[in-house]
Amino acid sequence: MACEGEVAIMRGRIHPSGSSFPEAKRLGALAAMAMVVAVAFRHALTQTMALHMLVHIPLVVAAGVLAAMALRARGRPPAG
Repeated sequence: MACEGEVAIMRGRIHPSGSSFPEAKRLGALAAMAMVVAVAFRHALTQTMALHMLVHIPLVVAAGVLAAMALRARGRPPAG
């Protein structure tokens, strides 16, 4: 097992030793599902301003936050 700050080689790739692949996959799947729901129901969720502001926009923001959390869990900080 690699010590903190060292790099572990897993599955032929180099990853930081603090990465959590199952958590990253779970968070990535949740982010993808949130974005698919936001896109699939875009027309219905933008029919009224209330649905757009209270459901659609928070869903897209949640997808972005979950994607950033998945990248961080994988050991790669999000750009920016």
